[in-house]
Amino acid sequence: IQDGFSAEIQSDLDALLDVVTPLYKARFEELPDQLQVILHAIALHWEPMTIEQLRNVTQLENPQLSPQLKRLVDVGWLQKLDGFETKGSVYELSERFFNIWYLMRCSYRRQKRELYCLSKFIESLYGEEVEGIAHNRLDNKNTSPNHAFFDLALADTLKDKKLSKKLKNKSYDELLEMSKTDDNILKDFKVPYKNISLKKKELREQFLEYWNEKEFQKGYDLTKYILCLTPNDFKSNFNHGVFAQYVGKYDEAEKAYLNAFQINNKDFDILNNLGNVYIELNEKEKAKNCFLKVIEMTLDGNLANIHAKNNLVFLYRDLLNKIGESRKVFDEIPLSYFVKDSYFLNQALFAYYDNNVGFAGEFIEKALIEIKNTISSNTQDDWWRAAAIAVKLGYGEHFLSILKETGYDIILKPYYVAIQALMQPKPDLFFNSIAAEIREPAKKIVEMMKKYSR
Repeated sequence: IQDGFSAEIQSDLDALLDVVTPLYKARFEELPDQLQVILHAIALHWEPMTIEQLRNVTQLENPQLSPQLKRLVDVGWLQKLDGFETKGSVYELSERFFNIWYLMRCSYRRQKRELYCLSKFIESLYGEEVEGIAHNRLDNKNTSPNHAFFDLALADTLKDKKLSKKLKNKSYDELLEMSKTDDNILKDFKVPYKNISLKKKELREQFLEYWNEKEFQKGYDLTKYILCLTPNDFKSNFNHGVFAQYVGKYDEAEKAYLNAFQINNKDFDILNNLGNVYIELNEKEKAKNCFLKVIEMTLDGNLANIHAKNNLVFLYRDLLNKIGESRKVFDEIPLSYFVKDSYFLNQALFAYYDNNVGFAGEFIEKALIEIKNTISSNTQDDWWRAAAIAVKLGYGEHFLSILKETGYDIILKPYYVAIQALMQPKPDLFFNSIAAEIREPAKKIVEMMKKYSR
């Protein structure tokens, strides 16, 4: 962090591995030979291992393995998990970055490539969460120069220039305050002399800030307060409906949207949002009527018209099983509206519904070619939906086979594992067989997929 961040996450990973090598190497070499043999086997395997697997790899028998495993668990080198489809427990390294270091230093080329692919996938999956961390840091007062320095380093990684500037300004203000009692701070940190504190936002500016920062609960609380002050204002009702929808208060969102539409019945974004709220409330007929009304009242090519048709495609196809009607609406949407991988994934789902596995596979392969090595945040929901619907229709194994045949079981490993987990009767136990670095993002993806599996 002190040296700043590279353009590629792979460079930062390599640099960090170099830093920890002396420590990890010394710690490992302090262990007795037999414990080193066991840790070597588990680290290279990466995923949790059974005693039987350890016996085959290390050539040690159970009477030798059991006490040594207990010792490694007791001192914190290993953690014990319940096994998946196996008797007894499984073991994995507790310190996951040690496992990464060991793999990068001692494993074969394919496994190193798999780690780099995983790091790229995680970078794309959690990219927005880095901004979330930055937002949280804005709310915390720093009392240590090191904490302020961390915030400055974090600010340099942000793509949102406005957020980056706010975090830097806050950090510089705190450093200037600390410099009153510590002369060295101004020597150690390059604090701009003309730095000034940010002014507090007005209510409406604050609402926009919460929206941009994806702080939906804060936005909900604020818009509820604004609505109390101006209950008959269109924007107050619409904005509160948006935030209520995002925090899952669908009854409240419905009421706010209906009030907004009563005030201005020419704003068709309200009806699109209201239709999606009705889907969450399992009132599919009301949802359909909202989307159809938008289509009826707007011209072809109008953005609200296109959004309504897109929503209707999902409603007809994935919730009402009206495949023909869904296909008809889909064909009316201009091709220029779609990102290419999203378009191909929709075509793959239509093929699955028609039981045409061959065409489905071809469209999934085309979608994979479009994304190259990572899924864009713009189309992530389409990838979650495609896999969830494939599993729901009984084509989960086929979807997985396409990923495996094209090498994307490695490139998109957490996504691949999430699909596997979605097909398991006991996904928690299944996850115990997966390396922790893959397990955690995969769990997050499973939760997002579930809303499409209804």
